[in-house]
Amino acid sequence: MIINWKHTIPYLFVIVIALMPLFYDLGKAPISMWDEARYATNALHFYEHPSDLLVVKHNSFPDLYNTKPPFVIWLQSASMSVFGINEWSIRFPSAIFGLFTCLLLFHFCLQLFKSKYIGFMSVLLLLGCSGYVSKHVTRTGDLDAVLSFFLFLSFYSVYKLVSNKHNENVPYRYFIYLFLSLFLGFMSKGIAGFFFTPVIIALAVLSNLPLRNKIIVLSLIFISVVFSFSYYLIREKLAVGYLQQVLDTEIMRISQSKMSWQEHGFDFYFKLLFFQQFKAGVILFLIGFVFVVFRKRNFILLWSGIAVLFYLLLISSISNKLIWYTAPLFPMACLLSVSCLNEIIQFCKTKLWYSKLKIPVYFLMYLALTIPVIQNVNNFKINEKEIYSMEREGAFVRKLIEEGNTFDTLYVVKQVDNEIHLDQLRFYEFRYKSENKLKSIQICQELPVKKGSNVLLNKEIKQIIKLDEYQIKRDWYYMQWLVKH
Repeated sequence: MIINWKHTIPYLFVIVIALMPLFYDLGKAPISMWDEARYATNALHFYEHPSDLLVVKHNSFPDLYNTKPPFVIWLQSASMSVFGINEWSIRFPSAIFGLFTCLLLFHFCLQLFKSKYIGFMSVLLLLGCSGYVSKHVTRTGDLDAVLSFFLFLSFYSVYKLVSNKHNENVPYRYFIYLFLSLFLGFMSKGIAGFFFTPVIIALAVLSNLPLRNKIIVLSLIFISVVFSFSYYLIREKLAVGYLQQVLDTEIMRISQSKMSWQEHGFDFYFKLLFFQQFKAGVILFLIGFVFVVFRKRNFILLWSGIAVLFYLLLISSISNKLIWYTAPLFPMACLLSVSCLNEIIQFCKTKLWYSKLKIPVYFLMYLALTIPVIQNVNNFKINEKEIYSMEREGAFVRKLIEEGNTFDTLYVVKQVDNEIHLDQLRFYEFRYKSENKLKSIQICQELPVKKGSNVLLNKEIKQIIKLDEYQIKRDWYYMQWLVKH
């Protein structure tokens, strides 16, 4: 097989561009509460029991807190089999699917604009989005980076179908991509995998696709829905009560808020995108959308804008609003944003001075797009003083063992009202037991009385406990390591 380096090198350059924002210090931060910690403990069960793949479990029992299908958790388990039990392994699937998204975005732009320079700009714009290269998306072991890739792939697949000049001879691989992107999107994060489907249906029906191909597209969507619902039925049969929990936590939350702190106004995401997550691209997106609407430049760019607006209105109408729900918007929004940059470049090409100033024009554009990427990377620095209160015990366990300490039983004084608050500690207990650095972690409400006991104590509850009989072995911001005299 002969490699065409002329076509391959630009994709390799995209990988180089994306490596630092996506993979730099990926495993440095401790496991985050709550979602990442829960998925990590779920993945540990699959790691221990690779034949038990259908039912997501927690502490060996069916997990009815995390009702999402297990595709991402499978990936995390496989990652641990390769890289070991650590933070990097849990986050690797998110980072690698972020890289896949960058490559697909570059490829998409290359086909739309016939310019690798515009493609590089789109990747830089995406990597500069603080709502995409961030906690809960590509930088932690959550589900949204994988979901975003499959949603973007579903739109790309339909683009290839409707833009094919020989509609009667459409390559069937794009039908396969469409089905896989829909089904695996569902298997990544449940019904959210179908959030672009209404736009895909409208695009397929209103395009110039032959009737036969339209029927195939609609049939594949229907089959993917059937396959997805079949998974729900299988899970219900294997773990009774699962369907009711899905109804409560995924379907009903569309109209009913579960937690008051997740309630926000309809304009929440609009403000979030404009002032925080997509500052570098919002204006470009709006100008690009105006171009495609009024100048009718590109049918697919118009539909990408419609998909972004549809998804934004959809998540804005849901009662529960979380900042990472915007993640699937960014690859699509970057398409329209760089279309504005493309218009600027095409305009400049009509001017006499362009040939002399071509390099400075491109340099200024790349510089402007690179600054947010650098800012994003700078935000990855971990400030140990600012570790979230519910994550301090697990972070302290990790720090002590990384400093070379080993323990038989480690007592952690932690007052919790729900076992989910212990997921981070359970992950570190499993990890360091597998490395023979720790035998067990015991959660206790009071200080143990056994001589020689090693205890971790949060200073915030120190005032209600007598410490006369304990020696302070290590002091770390909010935490202390104590040993019973």
